Amino acid sequence: MLKLAADGIFSFSVKPLKFITWLGMGFIGLTGIAFLTLLILLICGVAGGNWWLAGLVTGCTGLILTALGIVGEYIARIYDETRGRPLYIVADTVGFGDEA
Repeated sequence: MLKLAADGIFSFSVKPLKFITWLGMGFIGLTGIAFLTLLILLICGVAGGNWWLAGLVTGCTGLILTALGIVGEYIARIYDETRGRPLYIVADTVGFGDEA
C-alpha cells in the first residue's frame, strides 16, 4: 500500500524535484548566513571555533541538492515530451462526411 502511495506521489508530479531544488537553495542561503555570522564574530574578536566546517558541509550539501534537483527537472521534462501525447484532443469532427 505504501508503494502505491509513493508511486502516486512521485510518478505524476515534478513537485518533489522542485522541493529538492528549493531545499538545496535553502541550505546555500543558510550557509551564507552562517558564514556572515562567523565573519562578524571574527571581526569582533570572538573565537568562532570550528563552525566554519559545519557551514562548509552544509554549503556543499546545498550545492549537490540544487544540482540534483535541476538535473531531475530536466529529466522530468524530457520524459514528459517523450510520452507521445497529442497536443490537443478533437471532440467533434465537422465536414468529413461518413469517414469520421
